[in-house]
Amino acid sequence: MKHLLRLWFCILLFRGLLVSGANPAPLPPGKEPNRDTFKVMSYNVHNYLLIDRDHDGRENDPKPDEEKEALFTIITEESPDVLALVEVGSRKFLGEIQDGLCAKGDEYAYSEWIEGTDRARHVCLLSRFPIVAREPHTRGEFRLGDKMMGVSRGFIEADIQASPQYRLKAYVAHLKSKRAVEIEGGAEAIRMEEARLFRQYINEDLAADPNINLIAMGDFNDTPDSPAIRHILADTQFPLFDLRPRNAKGYEGTYYYRPKKSFERIDYLLVSQGLKHEYIAGSAKIRDDKPAWKASDHFSVQASFHIGDLDGAPPSSSK
Repeated sequence: MKHLLRLWFCILLFRGLLVSGANPAPLPPGKEPNRDTFKVMSYNVHNYLLIDRDHDGRENDPKPDEEKEALFTIITEESPDVLALVEVGSRKFLGEIQDGLCAKGDEYAYSEWIEGTDRARHVCLLSRFPIVAREPHTRGEFRLGDKMMGVSRGFIEADIQASPQYRLKAYVAHLKSKRAVEIEGGAEAIRMEEARLFRQYINEDLAADPNINLIAMGDFNDTPDSPAIRHILADTQFPLFDLRPRNAKGYEGTYYYRPKKSFERIDYLLVSQGLKHEYIAGSAKIRDDKPAWKASDHFSVQASFHIGDLDGAPPSSSK
């Protein structure tokens, strides 16, 4: 009975927020969650939307309940404070994720959901801390050959107030997959152009404030040696540091790529110089146990940080 009451409370709370398109007002100083550290997780939740799963020609099959339950279990056990989600359907499905987590005791009152040219799959952000600023990048364009194209899923940019003195800027991306497309340069060319735009937005923030506490995360759909990822990591003026999460055995694969029958590292947590100082050494991890295999075709990546600028630099104001 308590479980059902809690579920109804979550539904009333979060669905009301999603319908109105609002988030709760930021908590006043002194009322934020009282903690010294916070955890960030990035997770491709594998088609949390309606698709044709039974191959009857109709895209009306939701993510199976056993996959949802495994997903909710992983997230609630790891209990991240900031959660980036990839491959979520409509706002309704983001609300369903919030409801499922809330029913297990994990409440994320602050959220971001954006839509690029891909109307089916979206990048999202859930947070226990107030989201105090947001600038969704959904209209970025680039030219390939004689065709103008838009970024498929857009990029989330959101400022999160972890304490009255500490702000985190989060970027979330889901770059073009390796699925073949009939266009000059193919999927790799699209992914490269999306990576260029992603890095451009990040550089604008770092140029304005080099001390900013910034994390860039998500499913970048390519390996560290690829042109797209090398471009994101190559900037020496405003470096991003790859936290390189590992599983318990020290392996870095986050996705099983069936065409090559191999694991690939395509999900990332990248941090700015400012945030690097707050990183808790050894906390960057991959969750790849039995529930993880059931929940998604990707493994979640996570890392923990101190709340507070530890390098002696002035606190970052963000924008």
